[in-house]
Amino acid sequence: MGAPSQPAARSGHRNMFLLVMILSVCGFTVAEERHLLCSSDDVDILYSNCSRGLPTKDFFFTVEPCALKGNRKWRGTLFWIPRADLTILRAHVNIWSKGFESVKWKGTLCEGVDDGYTFCGALKGGRIHSCCKSIRWSSQGADSLPELHNHH
Repeated sequence: MGAPSQPAARSGHRNMFLLVMILSVCGFTVAEERHLLCSSDDVDILYSNCSRGLPTKDFFFTVEPCALKGNRKWRGTLFWIPRADLTILRAHVNIWSKGFESVKWKGTLCEGVDDGYTFCGALKGGRIHSCCKSIRWSSQGADSLPELHNHH
């Protein structure tokens, strides 16, 4: 996957930060379009997913606070109604800061056997409501990757 295009800068000194999250169910697919999560004076956060024409009511993702300056921890929330059984689920996270890719992470969250997340094995049409926490930042980028926790 090539480098994503960067959003237009609002000022020359603005930190550019791009979060691209790709969820892939049962094989490799390509992200179709980017959606703006939030925008502030120092950050634009966008995401993409791999399901063409996915209605917003079926997929919702937030990041708080929507600021880079003075924030070392972020929290994300995911609400999703999958269109297929979650036997295999892969996530790709690319984080861009000041025009450079600072973090590139790929991982398999669900493999179909002895999965560590309660949403693994969810059936098509079921509801997933999870949160990510412990995203910590330093001047060099991410110190740790997010941890996922399922809401009950």
